Amino acid sequence: MTIQLKIRLRTVSEITGSMKTYRVEEIDNDIVQATHLIEAPIPFEAAERATRREVTLRRGEQSWIRVTETWIRASQTTSRARVFEYVAIGRERPS
Repeated sequence: MTIQLKIRLRTVSEITGSMKTYRVEEIDNDIVQATHLIEAPIPFEAAERATRREVTLRRGEQSWIRVTETWIRASQTTSRARVFEYVAIGRERPS
């Protein structure tokens, strides 16, 4: 008896069914050099899409990327924002 198993890998956005909008700011010496609004399923992907480079967590670098997730629930007046800090690594990827 032979059993065939099919496995399909899915992305985070396919699993959750949603994309979020993030504000991505490229910062150098505490000065914002560029700002982007990016749709992505998770914050580090927003940073990678904005910079077209791989990113890793920030450890005090002077040139870094701030990603802010903000949303307001329609049924409430509550708003929350989470901020993530990354640094770009490697060469820029072609668009």
